[in-house]
Amino acid sequence: MPDPSHPIIGARFNISKATSSEYGQEFWKIVWCAVDPTELRAVMFYEGDTDSTLNGTEEVFCIAFQSSHATLENISVNLQSFKPFRDVAADPMFVEGEECAAEPLVNAGYMDFIGRFSDDASNPKRALASLKGVSPDYFNDPNWKLQPPFGDFGDAPSKEACEKGNDLKKANERKKTPWWKFWSANSIEENAFEEEDVKDEIESEYPLQSKRTKAM
Repeated sequence: MPDPSHPIIGARFNISKATSSEYGQEFWKIVWCAVDPTELRAVMFYEGDTDSTLNGTEEVFCIAFQSSHATLENISVNLQSFKPFRDVAADPMFVEGEECAAEPLVNAGYMDFIGRFSDDASNPKRALASLKGVSPDYFNDPNWKLQPPFGDFGDAPSKEACEKGNDLKKANERKKTPWWKFWSANSIEENAFEEEDVKDEIESEYPLQSKRTKAM
């Protein structure tokens, strides 16, 4: 379960609005259409049905992110501005802080300080691979962000393409203007401090992965 002492936000999805039984993958794809993965750093992922869902009083799947306040604000802004998310979002759309950390969510891996997925981030990687038409093994390359179809920002799928559910490979060819530039560097010193907190959390949660990262 998430550590309540670090900033965390969870996006809440209405399971009844999913179009397939693999609703977790469906909702992760919506996340990756709204949030640019190449701009994420030092983020821990969590996922799962909410406590009220398990108790039969709602039908909500939660995808949570734990990182600096600035990173979480960026994720929140992108999701809220993305119509496909609003169309399937539960009410309320988000859960934050201790309330989010109290949900029975399971670890879904993390992205380290240079933007590499952890080995156990299987669901986030599988959804992103499906959108991009590549194998999940593609993300085993530590330089995946520099390789096609991610290396050229002009090749990113347009927001409109995701909203219409078009073939993202065709959308890549249209060279749309990037739409994810919502980053706001409000307090570099504060964010650096928060990222150190998350780094400690990652190293305690995934000691073996952290040692491998340091060795590279």
